[in-house]
Amino acid sequence: MGGIRRSLRYTGELLDAGYCPLVYPEGGRTTDGSLRPLRPGIGLMAVHLKVPIVPVILCGLFEVYSIHHRWPQPGSVRACIGEPMRFPGEKDYQLITRRIEDVFRQLFHSLQANG
Repeated sequence: MGGIRRSLRYTGELLDAGYCPLVYPEGGRTTDGSLRPLRPGIGLMAVHLKVPIVPVILCGLFEVYSIHHRWPQPGSVRACIGEPMRFPGEKDYQLITRRIEDVFRQLFHSLQANG
């Protein structure tokens, strides 16, 4: 829990200072361009920091700059920004993480379907 507590504290400090932290809830880059399961830290942030979570999906980023590239490649990246998600009074961070992941997957599939 030490690393998680430090991350929560640091993210809280950024929020208190007026910043809007960008978090990559998968915990790392994908090896094949697919959406990986979300790590529970995003649910913990929603519960403990009481902040809205704004899902953002970037499609095409894997083709432009994957873990297999040394440098970014020419190409297009599309962004899909979902509605802010709020979880007032909820305490089950694992359930919240699954709910956030469901929205991420819907946005991801929507972007892929729309080419």
